[in-house]
Amino acid sequence: MSENGYERRINELKRRGLWRQLSTVESVAGRTAIIQGRETVVFGSNNYLGLANHPHIIEAIKQGLDAWGFGAGASRLLCGNTAAHERLQHRLAGLLHRPAALVFPSGYQTNIAVLSSLAGPGDLVILDKLSHASLIDGAGASGATVRTFGHRQPDRLRRLLDRGGFRNAIIVTDSLFSMDGDLADLAELVEIKRRYDALLLVDEAHAFGCLGPDGAGWAAALGLLDAIDVVVVTFSKALGGVGGAVACSRTVA
Repeated sequence: MSENGYERRINELKRRGLWRQLSTVESVAGRTAIIQGRETVVFGSNNYLGLANHPHIIEAIKQGLDAWGFGAGASRLLCGNTAAHERLQHRLAGLLHRPAALVFPSGYQTNIAVLSSLAGPGDLVILDKLSHASLIDGAGASGATVRTFGHRQPDRLRRLLDRGGFRNAIIVTDSLFSMDGDLADLAELVEIKRRYDALLLVDEAHAFGCLGPDGAGWAAALGLLDAIDVVVVTFSKALGGVGGAVACSRTVA
């Protein structure tokens, strides 16, 4: 496509009100922030608990930099798997009642990696229609057949599973849905996954750190954590940081 072609696409996005631009934040984003020279109340941040700029967290990060430096220097598969990674994974596995956990650079990459690894051709991945885009992208990257069911309406989920014709089935949902602010009916999804011998993946991104005992999420709040096969969390919401993790069996990890 020529330069003019890209300009036409940009102009069309602007005409439709879909053109997006970055705003520069000039101070720490708490309840308020300086954005383009003005003090502004911040409603779009995921830093729910204010931990991103909490002095105890900042001090802990400084200690980590003193001990480990800025980066691992290599991929984890080569020589970048540090004792710090292992300690974090061990603590996450304990918190989420799983034998193992694996951390990733972001929550988005966690969902992409998990679903593209667990599902493949011949499998069926069925997602709540309002599941996060990273879950949809991960399912699409897997090569599996991908279907959706109406938000918090599992009748279609049952019908899809009743049809059969798949090797394995994976049911996927957010726990706390970020746009609507409502919660998945995990008890019903657990009953369905048991009936059809399916795998249940729950993304606790927006619930982790906020809901349940010790902030373990919505499944923990319901007493259903042990019934969830794969739990995904992110560190970029309530924890105010960056990264993500999956907690699961040692076989899946």
